[in-house]
Amino acid sequence: MAATAQYLARAASAYKNKDGNLLSQILFIERDSNVGKIINEILPESSNLRALVLKTLPGDDQLRLADLMGSVLQYLCDTALGHEQLVLLRSLRLSKVYESAIKMFALRDSAWFNPCIQQLTLWVLQVAEEKADIARQDNSRDRLVAAITTATNGPLKTAAADNKLLEPLRQLAPRSRDITFWLANVLLKRSFELRDTLASAEPILTFLAPQMENLHLFTRAEQVTFRYYAGCVFLAKEELLIAREHLIIAFDLCTNKSPHNKRPRLLSAFGLTSRFLPLILAIRSGDRSLFRKHLDDNMEWFRKKYIYIILRSKGEALVLRSLFRRTVLVTRKLWPAENPNLPPTVQFEHLLIAALFSYRYPAMGDMELSTWDKTDMEAICASLIDQDPPSFLSPQDATKLNWIELQMRSSSEVQMLTLEDLIARYGPHPYLLAKLGTIFDQAGAPAMALEEYRKTQEQLSVAGFQDDTFNAFVDQFARTIQEEFKQILNSVNKGTYYQGWRPTKLHKFPLNLPHLPLGHQEVKDEWSQCFHPQSIMFQRYLTNVAIDTCQIEATFLLTPESVKDLVFRGISDGLVATAPESAVTDSDKVKRILNDVIAAYDLLADVVADPFKLDREYVCRLHKVLMKTCRFEGRRYNPPGVTRTKTGQTVVISNPNYTISCCSYLQVDEELVYICKMAKVRVPIAQSDMQV
Repeated sequence: MAATAQYLARAASAYKNKDGNLLSQILFIERDSNVGKIINEILPESSNLRALVLKTLPGDDQLRLADLMGSVLQYLCDTALGHEQLVLLRSLRLSKVYESAIKMFALRDSAWFNPCIQQLTLWVLQVAEEKADIARQDNSRDRLVAAITTATNGPLKTAAADNKLLEPLRQLAPRSRDITFWLANVLLKRSFELRDTLASAEPILTFLAPQMENLHLFTRAEQVTFRYYAGCVFLAKEELLIAREHLIIAFDLCTNKSPHNKRPRLLSAFGLTSRFLPLILAIRSGDRSLFRKHLDDNMEWFRKKYIYIILRSKGEALVLRSLFRRTVLVTRKLWPAENPNLPPTVQFEHLLIAALFSYRYPAMGDMELSTWDKTDMEAICASLIDQDPPSFLSPQDATKLNWIELQMRSSSEVQMLTLEDLIARYGPHPYLLAKLGTIFDQAGAPAMALEEYRKTQEQLSVAGFQDDTFNAFVDQFARTIQEEFKQILNSVNKGTYYQGWRPTKLHKFPLNLPHLPLGHQEVKDEWSQCFHPQSIMFQRYLTNVAIDTCQIEATFLLTPESVKDLVFRGISDGLVATAPESAVTDSDKVKRILNDVIAAYDLLADVVADPFKLDREYVCRLHKVLMKTCRFEGRRYNPPGVTRTKTGQTVVISNPNYTISCCSYLQVDEELVYICKMAKVRVPIAQSDMQV
């Protein structure tokens, strides 16, 4: 056992001296000239190699090194049994070695073990890839996924959780686990070799969150590599703003020795130059035929990246923009304007000639070129007018606004909330108000759209602008929606109803309310003591009432267990579990709705204490708070804080058995004012003071 004992003694010495580089060399024993002797010596002991290690190592090193070195010897023993099973056995036993190494790396003050973990991680990933030669490709990918997952949940998680300061790295005693981003970069690179990159890459980024503020302390090479891969991950997730931040930093941190070559080299390294450069050249020259030829020749590649459609639509617009710009520049040189101070004019005949040349080779989906005329050029020019956000927006906000407009899947809720946030921060700018009005119109709230358009007109007037075209559009829009509102109202008024609408003042109400039972004051006093507003019981009661309110209105439906948990633990900590038939299933949205209802109850408490505050404006303010989240219903918008007099909506309640007519939108405000006054009069303490 001389060779084995000598080998284990070297391992014990490396561990005792905290020499990770020496131990790293020992762990890769296959390169040792004595490997044959060691294998022959351990084969008889293969049934209990850990006992052999415990017997050979000094006492101080037994507990920490026994598992690791026992796994290494078992690896040597098994891989020597047969060449035909060599790769598979290497994989199985190497995973045991790696697991033992991970345990040692997780021990306190084990940063000296960094070189071992680095080399073992590379070895594990390499062996996982080598199995492609003897296993099916998909199985090989599965093993690579397993290797990446093991390394992510093991050494990467441990290193990322090490909160020791990294600067200066070399002066720390003991050193921190400063291989966090080295491991992350290796694992991210292998993740991009898989079909489902995000499944492996997202946990890596999650574990790195605590170390992001320390990224600048690592080497520049590690920073650039990580920023690049992180940007690619967020690109795959279609989170362009975050991806842009990472990629910009990656480019800016690249060496400045080759400023003209660093970007092309990075693109060429991943085969992007050959794919995109011809498209860029075609866009610059305004050659639509060349653009479509290269795009369609590489359709399969672009399609697999999910960018073919967007490249085709946006790229062709850029081609036409570049083509028309070149045409204007050429015509200005050939036919100079008589008055150079006047803006340049565009001849549609010239644009038509240029477009016919650019479209000389027809592509799939093209119109017949012989049918093109000047009116087509006029329509294309109108669509190409620059519609980018104005300069008063920050680059981040401008990019965000462009992105939600480009995303066809962006809901009205996302667009509306974004615009409302921008208006709150930048003020009522005409550009933002007009955009918000368009979103209101698309969401089925034309009256709210008209209000935003009116605000736009006011802001333009204050700034000294007079847009006759926009004013004509607003006037026509106002006439159109008013006619629609009246047509719907007239058609409803002609119907036959089981119950027609009558004004409130025509209904008979008891005049001697309230009828309070005997002992009511004692109940009220006891309730006030047990359920005062600051008590836990009152908060639970209010939460329960809020849940019941939403469930009665079928806003959402919760399971009984979820209701109980929300009531006793509170809305923020409670568990939301919706019933299968619930209209809303998003737990965060359910909690926001409940918070809105409770906020409305808090507001309602003021009018309960002082009924004289009740008026139409108070009711609208209450409704605005209540509908803060519920105003979005799918792609439809329910305007909060306004009455139907403003929205122009006509409401009829009907089912197969009966139809009930509701108040006309023309009379809603009048009715609401009357109801508020009547409520004040019927409060006993106010009867002697109120005048209706």
